[in-house]
Amino acid sequence: MMDIRNPRFTATTALDCEIAHPELGWIPFTASAQDVEPHGRDIYAAALAQGPAEYAPPPDPTPADVLAAERGQMRLSFSQLLIGLVARGWITEAEGEAWLAGQLPQAVTDLISTLPEQQRFAARARAFRPAHIRRLDPLVIALADAEGRTEEELDGFFREFVEV
Repeated sequence: MMDIRNPRFTATTALDCEIAHPELGWIPFTASAQDVEPHGRDIYAAALAQGPAEYAPPPDPTPADVLAAERGQMRLSFSQLLIGLVARGWITEAEGEAWLAGQLPQAVTDLISTLPEQQRFAARARAFRPAHIRRLDPLVIALADAEGRTEEELDGFFREFVEV
């Protein structure tokens, strides 16, 4: 029989526990009934055989975790982007009109020209007529940084203009 102690159910119905390893001593282990490895399924069954296990809820997300998750979901359409850039005065209306006609603003072409050659085409393709603009797109972050915009300004921009 396997030595197992401190089994606790996780939010995904797996069991976190400690197992007695013959060389390493007590080590943490997460076991699951659906584990791809037979020993994982065996440890899960052995832990269940010990009787009821407590539930260990996942830790509450930190404010940084919440913000990172929000940023990962932030998206704008091309029209929302242009409306916002013009409304905030980050580009002129003439630059917005030119972008609609297929001419990128000088700040965008300047930034793209600094990229490694093998990345320039993809950057131009994403910039000309994107289906959507992701807040965490490296080009978005680089452009904001080049224009002296803070992370908070960029967050506010996406929050405001997603409603347009």
